[in-house]
Formats: sequence, C-alpha cells, structure tokens
Amino acid sequence: MNLLQVWTGKPSSRFFNRYAHSIAAARLSLPHIARQSLPWPTTRFILNLRRICPMTTTTDYRRLKELLRLVSFSSYVIPLTAALLSALCAMGLIGAAAWLIATAALQPPLAALTLGITAVRACGIGRAVFRYFERWLSHRLAFHCYTELQLHLYDIAARLLPLRSGAIAQGSFLQTLTTGCATLRDFYLRCLFPPVTVLLLALAGCAALFPFCPAAASLFLLIPIPHLLLPLIFDRTAPDEKEQSVYRSALLDLAAGQDELRAGGNRPEVLLRLNRQASAFGCCLLARQRRLSRTDFFLQIFDAGFFLFFFLLLCQAVLSGSLSFIGCGVWLMLGTAFLTELRSTAPAMRQWHLTRKALQRMAPLPAPPLPQAEEPPSLSAPLLAVKDLGFSYQPGVPVLQHLSFTIHAGQHTAIVGESGCGKTTLAGLLTAFWAPDSGKILVQGRDTANMTADCIRSFFGSSLQGSFIFPWSIRDCFTRLHPGISEEQIHFFLHLANLDNLIEHLPQGIETPPGENGSHLSGGQRNRLLTALALASQAPILLLDEPTAGLDQKTATIMMNRILLYLDRQKQTLLLITHDPLALSRVQQVIRLR
Repeated sequence: MNLLQVWTGKPSSRFFNRYAHSIAAARLSLPHIARQSLPWPTTRFILNLRRICPMTTTTDYRRLKELLRLVSFSSYVIPLTAALLSALCAMGLIGAAAWLIATAALQPPLAALTLGITAVRACGIGRAVFRYFERWLSHRLAFHCYTELQLHLYDIAARLLPLRSGAIAQGSFLQTLTTGCATLRDFYLRCLFPPVTVLLLALAGCAALFPFCPAAASLFLLIPIPHLLLPLIFDRTAPDEKEQSVYRSALLDLAAGQDELRAGGNRPEVLLRLNRQASAFGCCLLARQRRLSRTDFFLQIFDAGFFLFFFLLLCQAVLSGSLSFIGCGVWLMLGTAFLTELRSTAPAMRQWHLTRKALQRMAPLPAPPLPQAEEPPSLSAPLLAVKDLGFSYQPGVPVLQHLSFTIHAGQHTAIVGESGCGKTTLAGLLTAFWAPDSGKILVQGRDTANMTADCIRSFFGSSLQGSFIFPWSIRDCFTRLHPGISEEQIHFFLHLANLDNLIEHLPQGIETPPGENGSHLSGGQRNRLLTALALASQAPILLLDEPTAGLDQKTATIMMNRILLYLDRQKQTLLLITHDPLALSRVQQVIRLR
C-alpha cells in the first residue's frame, strides 16, 4: 500500500475522483472548487474544516462553562500546577542530563559538574513526586465532578421517568445518562489538563529561548498548533453508534434466548446474522483506526520537520555566537522532551469530540425547575378536580379524552373500566409522572401545571402497578420512604393491610428481606405490602391501583374494611382503581372509563 492509499483508504487510481469533487462543491456551495482539480485529501480537509465550525459555537462554550463550574477555580489550579511542574521536571531532567554529558566531555573539574548532578537528581525526584501528586488531585477532581453529575442527572431522571414512550426508550435514556456521565468524567482526566499544560510549556520554552534564538523560540509556539487542530479536523467521527447499538442488542438477545433458539433449531441463523452485524461494527472500528493512524502519521511528519528545522536554527545561533555548543545540545534535547509531552495532546482533542457528543446528547434534558411561589389552597374548592383531561402515548392515538370529574375531601371514589381504557394512565397523570396533553388537574383549587412534582405527590399516598420494593428488609422499605417512622407505626400499617399474621410467622419479623422487588413474596403479599407503604404516607388522598389483585375474597374484604374504617377516622380520601365489583358498594362515587 502506497502513501496515497494510506491517506485515502482507496486505491491510488481513485485518488483524483471528480465525483467526490462535485459532492464537495455542492456541500460547500462553492462552484469554483468543482472547476478546480483539487485532490481528494484537500477537498476533505476543506470539508472537515467547515464541519469543525459548530465546535466553536457559543452553545458549546456555554456547556463547557457549566462543566467547569462544578468545582471552584482553585480545584483546577492546584492539579494543573502539579501537571505543569511534573512536565517541567521531565524536560529539566533531559536538559540537565544533556548539559552534564556535554560538559563532562570537556573534562572539567568534578566540582563544576556538581550543579548538573544535583539538577538531575532533583528533576528526577520532582518528576515522580509531582506526577503522583497531579494524578491524585486530577482523579479526585474527576470523581468529585462525576458524583455531582450523577446526582444532578439522577434527579432529572427521577422527575422524567417513567417515559411515556415506553420501556425501550427508558433503557436508551438511562444508557445515555450513564455513558454520558462516564465520558464527562474522562473530560477532566484526559481532555482538560494535557492541552493547557502543553501550551504553558510552549510559552515557558519560548520565553527561555527567545534571548538566544528568537526564530527557534517561535517554533515552541507553532508546533502545538497541528497537534491541536489535526485531531479536531480529521478525527471527529467516533465508532458508528448505530452499528454498535444494533450489535449490542443482538448480542444481548442471543444471550437471553439461547435455550429457546436451541430448542427451536434457529440458533445457526441467528449466529449468522450476529456475525454480519459484528462484521459491520468491526468495519466501523477499523475505519476509525485508519483515520487515527493517518492523523498520527502526519503528526509524526510535523514533529520530524520541527526537529530538523529547530536543529538548523540552533546551529545558526551557534555560528552567530548567540548560543554555545553546550547550549545547543541542551536545547536540542529539550525540544525532544517537548515533543514527548506533545503526544498527550492528540488523544485529549479526540476526547473532546466524545465530550461534546455527550453534551449534545444530554442537552435536551431539562434543567431543574426554578422555585415558584405556590398558590394558596382554596378552602371552598374540591380536594381534586379534573377538567377536560386528554392524554396520549403516541400522537393521534388518544388514551384519555375530555375526562372530567370532581372528588371532595372524604369522598371515596372508584375508577373502573375495561383493561386498557386508561385507569393506570390516569393514576400516573394524577401523581405527576406525565403532564397531560390537554385539560387541567386541580388540587385544592391549584393547577398542578404550576406546582412541582414533589408538591403534587405530597397529596397522594399511592400504590401503583410496577412500584418497586427494596430488597433488604421490610423495615427498610418503610424507613426509606418514610424516614422517622416508628416500629409501632410499621406494625400498625401492616395490620391495616392484613399482613400482621404473615409478619408474626416470619423468623426475623419486619427484618425479613422481601427479595429483589419483592421476589420472596407472593403476588397478593406484594400488593398488600405496597398498600401498607402507601397508607404510611398519611397523605390526604390514598390512591390504590388494584390492591385486592391476587387475594382471596375473605382476605380482600378484611383488608378493605380495615382501610376504609381507618380512612373515615382520619378523614382521608380513597381513590380506588379496581375490577372488584364488591368494592364498588363501599365507595360514594364511581367513575367509569371507556
């Protein structure tokens, strides 16, 4: 493969491809390019130079400032100083060693070499100490910011989940959050400090060499430019996320369904399809590695040219008498050490592409809501009012339309209807999991659109389908949701849910682990535990979604009698979603959804 093939990834006979020129001209809207016989690399350089423009928008700078604001300015200065001192010690070690060898070749007295020997030792020790110090501080900074990002994004996830678009969209959403957090953590470790350190080293080298050779000193400022720009221009494309996602999904599906595929005899076909997807993903990775290799190849050419030109300028300074022979050797080795430090710049610029992509993926996430002045409750208004409510998971497929009802304090209400008519969806709307597409939900006369989700949910003690049960102990389930609850209160609410007999027969009582999401409990026991947890909130409205599902008639009747007696005594309101016809006789209002 010749040099042209290395650059283009194509046979050299296609190097001057006029079809590619016309595409470049169309994309750039510059007709004169199409009329010129520009080689493909030049055209691609112009295209990539145009594509780099969005990176310099104010939006990206604003996002970068938000990242940097996670910690104080001093938290950046200290590790950056340690990184700079470590790099200076590394260059000083090479320079001191070069001075020591060049001076020793002249056979001076041993005392004349004392300074060089001491400098070599000091720089060697300083490089190790400052490098360790910089790594410790930078990792501490990165993981502090990582924690802050996770807390911030998990708060956002808690407000947005569950998504109306379904479980698959939720998985992609959480995958975006977790991978984005890890990428932004690496920004502090791999993207922030290397370019800044290199630029400071370039300024220091230029200032130190300028009195002896201004032309050579200016090279210290010029050589970082290609190391900063080339990766930004040519290494923008990450591995194809679509191909990676397709391959990962297929791999997980195969792992989960191996037994079924083996039993059905379809495993060879699935493996063949998986191999094709793996090959497509591998081609994406290979193409990216080819781009990285090209960039590194040209950076090495730049470095070699810098070294030769730097050497010629130093020789000219020696001939003019402004620099000694020993000084020439020292600065030549310092230039070599500076090139070594430059090697971290290209990976840092590539990491910036990943950081920017993560910021763009997470940009649509809403910011935390600003605190608003709450409207005072209206004593004459109903406890809960729904007016002309409409909602749909998909555009054009309504689940609820023009729904209106009113519930007064102490008025027990049942919501009934066929499966799929929107009963659980209505419960999710009332508890602010989703915002309605149209209409209003009023709590004590206040529009929930002007209330925070936490404020809305404080009015509801809810047990909804799909609620999660913590696995450590029954007591832990209560204390996590209701901090400060006493053991007597836990036993009382378990009694209301008709779980007291079960707790008495458990060896560990309320310290018994219910298992992952209640896996050690039966379906009916799990529903009753969720009902007890909802009762413990003591909110004005108790919202129960199918609380008697999985229960025999006797157990369901005992539980509902206890709950209704307690609610009447506490003057609380029950909102019951049920298919149980016997429960309808115990409520004052029935809302039928169609």
